[in-house]
Amino acid sequence: MIPQRIVGALLSVATALTLAACDAKTPDYKSIWSTTPTTTPVDKASLIPFPDYLNKLGVQSKQVV
Repeated sequence: MIPQRIVGALLSVATALTLAACDAKTPDYKSIWSTTPTTTPVDKASLIPFPDYLNKLGVQSKQVV
């Protein structure tokens, strides 16, 4: 059987290592900013109204308003 002092020491070391690994770092938001647009143009001809899309998928609904 392992002595309680050794178990306590191991738990203390494990806790210290866990807390040391959780350093609060400030996120670098500037690295995700972009000066060029990343969206692609949408082909408006391929768009269909949302109710028609749902009907095409087989969703049965009734208009409330």
